[in-house]
Amino acid sequence: MATSYTNQAHTVDAVRPARRRRKLVTWTLVLVVIFIAACAVLFQVGLWRGRVAIDARRNDVAKRWLSMTGLCWRKNAEWYYLNAIVNRRSLDFDAVERNLKKAHELGWPVSELERQQNLAFIQTGQFQQIGNKWSELFLSAGSDGPEICKAYVDYALSRFRADEAATVIEGWKTDFPDDPEPYVTEGTINSVLLAWSRAETSFREALEIDPTNDEARIKLADALIQQLKFSEADAELRKVSKSSATEPHVISALAHCVAQQGRLDEALDSLEEALEEKPSDETLLRELGRLQLMQGENEEAIAALTPVLESHPEDTEIRYALAQALRNHGEEQAAQQHFRLVDEGTKALRELSRLTAHVTQNPADVETRFKIGSVTWKWKSRRDGVAWLQSVLEFSPKHTPTHKLLAQHYEESGDRKKAKYHKKMSEGDE
Repeated sequence: MATSYTNQAHTVDAVRPARRRRKLVTWTLVLVVIFIAACAVLFQVGLWRGRVAIDARRNDVAKRWLSMTGLCWRKNAEWYYLNAIVNRRSLDFDAVERNLKKAHELGWPVSELERQQNLAFIQTGQFQQIGNKWSELFLSAGSDGPEICKAYVDYALSRFRADEAATVIEGWKTDFPDDPEPYVTEGTINSVLLAWSRAETSFREALEIDPTNDEARIKLADALIQQLKFSEADAELRKVSKSSATEPHVISALAHCVAQQGRLDEALDSLEEALEEKPSDETLLRELGRLQLMQGENEEAIAALTPVLESHPEDTEIRYALAQALRNHGEEQAAQQHFRLVDEGTKALRELSRLTAHVTQNPADVETRFKIGSVTWKWKSRRDGVAWLQSVLEFSPKHTPTHKLLAQHYEESGDRKKAKYHKKMSEGDE
């Protein structure tokens, strides 16, 4: 009988672990199912929150939600599509391309993918890819309105259609009252038109909306400098973030303000310190040469200004400063050559303001556009001059003088393909 009880005890002891294992497996499966269900729900919630954040233009929030959901569930077409939007607004266009491609592979609607691609085109200045689709983009703007407005303003300004740009800016301000960008853009346009007081007003309005906007603050300082408000510009430049404070343009502008307030040694020290890290930076060398000229250090000024002028032969301001340094250093013949060119350039530039005002009111005046472009290219800025010349071709695609000058520009800059094209176009119209 004792043996029987012993056998029963052994049987019970063998059954209990088996039951526990079954229970453990059952509960594990239950927990796995619950976890999978929770992940699926969390993924959908994350996509929803991402869409809401995108619509509210809270890009950082959308990025966090999408990153979190991407860790807990298999990514679908919508996940890649929403990430493409976030990437585009962050100006990470390589990631935009990758995510749109993946969304397409997983079956996301082609029309929506094409829209994002078009938005990427306009944000990168590839306006030729858009053609007549601007109206379509504006009609379906949604929360992408600021990007579309900014791109269209850039497009209009690249063709010097200031009236169209102004109309879009006013609508941009109305539709997105918390966005500082329309005011920054407006101020930039006024700066190009040399309307410095109006530019100052626009940049101050941008800073009222977003006091942390370094771009607006730096451009405000530039406008103040042009109005000889050096102490005010100095104060604004000292408010920019640490990352912006190390930019050559900021260092140069601040040095200029400091020097104009009588602290020339301090200004020179700041420029020389910055040049230790960036010895070839033209913005720093330009200001250093000017201040060395003021200090009477003519040989040093010549060394600083010469390479800058070689890169920008159209810059009459730099040429004039170099001419002064050469004269002071006893190199009268070399100085006179530069002074003659400065005199020629100054006479040509005097008309620019009047010509620009005229073409703003008469945008289809091709000959005035060409004159502005040629004068700007020769005596002020190669880049701005080319932009004016390209705007001529918007109105008159076969304008021979424009093609000739563009052929010369691209030949000098080493772009043989474009030079060949414009030379062929100029010869074909004769």
